[in-house]
Amino acid sequence: MKIAFRLLLLAFLSLTTSSLGFSRVAENHTNEKSLYSVALFASLEKMQTDSGRYHDYRHAVVEEDRAITDDLPTILGDFSVEYLDDNALRARRQDRVKDFQALKISPIKNIDDGLRINISVYEIGVKKRMLMFGLSEWSNVTFRYDCEKKEFVVADVKLGGI
Repeated sequence: MKIAFRLLLLAFLSLTTSSLGFSRVAENHTNEKSLYSVALFASLEKMQTDSGRYHDYRHAVVEEDRAITDDLPTILGDFSVEYLDDNALRARRQDRVKDFQALKISPIKNIDDGLRINISVYEIGVKKRMLMFGLSEWSNVTFRYDCEKKEFVVADVKLGGI
């Protein structure tokens, strides 16, 4: 009885902790209609169009935030996204000579007559084993409710930067 319980507990723990500390690349979640997904890929497309000669936004790294990014797709059209937690970001930076870019999706906000999601672009560095986030640019995606379609649609994508 005790052995069976221990084996069951061990199996449960290995299943629940197996994804901790790893990046999410292989599986492509299918919640493409999530406003976060729409905002992320609209931002990537606009950034690629406007700044593509400086950075390639078709292959992006996004800081993992389980409340926001867990069910977002990893591939949509010409764009692919890799979601990395802090440990994976630190490991990625330590494997490189230079800092690299990662995006962060902020929680959705109510504004006047719609919703807005901010996507920030950070230069990821490490100093004394601590992750350093240097803000470089951002995208604000505004949604408005379309009564005919009965859903939120992108009203505007505005880029900004330092």
